[in-house]
Amino acid sequence: MPLDYTVVAEASDKHPKPTYYQYQYGTAGFRTLGDRLDSVVFRIGILAALRSMKHNSYAIGIMITASHNPEQDNGVKLVDPRGEMLEASWEAHATTLANARNSTEFINSVQQIVESQNIDTSRPAHSATD
Repeated sequence: MPLDYTVVAEASDKHPKPTYYQYQYGTAGFRTLGDRLDSVVFRIGILAALRSMKHNSYAIGIMITASHNPEQDNGVKLVDPRGEMLEASWEAHATTLANARNSTEFINSVQQIVESQNIDTSRPAHSATD
């Protein structure tokens, strides 16, 4: 069953991006205060599904990080099937999705990724969480 953009848009509406904040995906993923990550976690989950579909349904890891930082300082990042960091070219996709101002812009960005990466959205997607 292909990706249902209406369902994704409705879910996205429940996780709006804070208007005052810009995100940047880097080596450590998205790093910021935990209370600013709700929309990012939702959107990175969609990106993980797209990446899984792109890579023959292999599991893509979604890691919530805090490590040695203060309790309120958190992060989220994707991990490729063999435990590698997210491919650099996909960091730009992550940043674009995280910074979409609303659900319409988010869905348009998802559709652009699907088209540019030639993703078969009828494939099942798998993620692993850590």
